[in-house]
Amino acid sequence: MTLQRKLVATAVGSFLAGVLVTGVAADYVFKRYMQTVFASSLSARAVEAQFMAHELSMLRAGDTNKPVHDFEQVLDGDTMQLAPYEGIVPSAQRDPFVYRALAEVRAYRAQYPPHFEYPRQQAEYQKALDLGKKAGE
Repeated sequence: MTLQRKLVATAVGSFLAGVLVTGVAADYVFKRYMQTVFASSLSARAVEAQFMAHELSMLRAGDTNKPVHDFEQVLDGDTMQLAPYEGIVPSAQRDPFVYRALAEVRAYRAQYPPHFEYPRQQAEYQKALDLGKKAGE
């Protein structure tokens, strides 16, 4: 084998070894990342389960005021998070369900208005509720 072929063979071998090492390292890092993400989502589910158990316990004990207040806070938080929906989701990918859900929240809140401490919160909430007007489009 000539010197030139030896150099080419060494270069190709080194390149392939580098690709293999990089692939193995990337696979390891990605798996660790996914385990962390999955573990945190499980922790979030545990918090939700604990919250529901607590609220249901109060309801079964006859206390309706605190659970209604707590559920409305969850509703308001979820609703506000939908305010930027159209700025984030391209029009071709928008789900009509989101608009229908916000229409239902809008109807509920027309009957039981929310109370916000800050005007910006009220503005974001109203922005989300206004999306509910598009439910019939």
